[in-house]
Parts: sequence; structure tokens; C-alpha cells
Amino acid sequence: MSDPPAPDIPAIGLLDLPNELLLRMQEFIPDEDLRTHVCFHHTCPRVASLYGDADEQELFWQKTCRLAALGLIEDEKEDSVSWTAIAFDCIARDGFCKHPQCGGGLLERNARETEKEPSLDDEGMEISECHSLFSWLEFYKHRTGMEDGFLRPDSKDVTLAMVPSLLLRNHPIASQSFATFPTMGAMVICTIAGHDTPEVVRPSGVTVWDVQANIQSVLDIQLHVSDLNAYMLPMVKNLTPRGWDILTVFGMMETLRSAFKMIRWSGLQWVEAAIEDNFFGVLLEAEDRDFSRE
Repeated sequence: MSDPPAPDIPAIGLLDLPNELLLRMQEFIPDEDLRTHVCFHHTCPRVASLYGDADEQELFWQKTCRLAALGLIEDEKEDSVSWTAIAFDCIARDGFCKHPQCGGGLLERNARETEKEPSLDDEGMEISECHSLFSWLEFYKHRTGMEDGFLRPDSKDVTLAMVPSLLLRNHPIASQSFATFPTMGAMVICTIAGHDTPEVVRPSGVTVWDVQANIQSVLDIQLHVSDLNAYMLPMVKNLTPRGWDILTVFGMMETLRSAFKMIRWSGLQWVEAAIEDNFFGVLLEAEDRDFSRE
């Protein structure tokens, strides 16, 4: 005797669930999980309505972006920017980026850094830690006429040709990440020539893009031998290719960009806090490349 046919059980989809269950699902998503919130919001208009009206959503996305350590770039202003647009754009363009220092992994690291207790100096003052992204940020070796900071493909690779997909401008999560933890509204960067760049100021929090644009502004300015002499002599032996003398080194270092051909910028480090400014120094490491082929 054959078994009776199984009854037809209608499939239940997300749209079949009552609002109470959808709301519970939303509440299980951590506030700082920007990517999951955006994806959930975009499921359907009914789910999107759980996030409130336009004004309520704007406040929600502002809070979530801040918890994910995302700020403003270029000419964006706190009182006129659309945080809803920022959240949606970051996830649409970069939320699933495969670069090891971007995408969802970067959002998770940002959220963890935001939650950490700040370090203190000997006097009990907070020390801002620079974003680890700076050890992956590089500039093209030849002048391009545009902001050409890019994310290094991996820690060993050296990119000499323009690769648009690597440009920082094409990675909104990376570019809009806060430059320091805790965030800072202003900072001064000391370059390898011993000079300070123009002060970076953004009251809502200096971002990685702000720092990149700041260094870019002095990247192609002519360096003077007197400046290099005082600063470079102690490090020439360890950071420049073996066998190079001082004259060869100085000949290669006409600008900050040309200096980065042989000495890699490997990040930023807090130096000191003055009365009105926080100073950060450029960290350097030897460039692992065969210069004889250039």
C-alpha cells in the first residue's frame, strides 16, 4: 500500500512574516553592522519601512555610520550631508570588496576599534591610534595630476602603473574611515623632509581620505638639500638601497613622491600633543625593489 501524498505546504517567504517578526530580526542586527542593516533594508519596501520615515532613517544611518567609524570626505558638511546616501553608497560600491583591507572585514575592524578603550600617556591623556589602513596606502611613483593614493594589493607588491580599481577614491569604506581612534577633529602630519603639512581639520572627525589629500598636496613640492640633510642622514644607512652614497640618495629625493620610490610610507604614528595640535609622524621602511630595472 503506497503512502498518501504529502500535503501541499505553501512556502513562506520573508514577505509572509508579520511585522513583529521582521522587527525582531532587525533588532538582532548589531547597530554597528552597517552592511547587514543596508542589505536588510533593501530587501523590500515593507522592511525598509521598519527603519522609520526619512528623518528617522537619516538619524539611524548617521549613528550606524559613526559606529562603523565612517566619516565625511572632500566638501561634505555635517549639516547638509545625507547619511542615508553615504550608507547606501558605501555598501553598494564597497561592501563586498575583495581587497583584504576593505569591504566587510574593514567595517568589522572599524567597529572593534571604535569600542576599544583609548590608550593613555604618562600624564593620563588619551593617545589616538592611527588607522592600520595607512600601512597599506601608497602613492603612484610618477605624477598623475590627480589624487592618486591607492590601496596596495598586498604588503609586498609594488604598483608602478595606474590601476583604477585600487585608487582610494574607488573604495568609499576605506576612504571614509576615521583616520584615528578615538577620532580627532584636527591633526598635523610631519613628513620625511622635516616639514609639517597644512593642518588637517574636520570637526566631525578626520578621515583616511583627508590625510591622503593632505599628503597629496605636498607630494610634488621641491625638497631642499638643507632640509633633507638634517633629517635623512640618520636613516640613509638603514632605509636606502645598499651601496648608495649620500649624493645618490639626495639626487633621488627631489620631491616627497620621488622619495617614496625608494623609501616606503608604512603608516602614521602619534608623536605628541601640543597646546592646540596633535602631531603625527610618517613611518618609513625600506622599499623592497630592484631599482636597476627603472
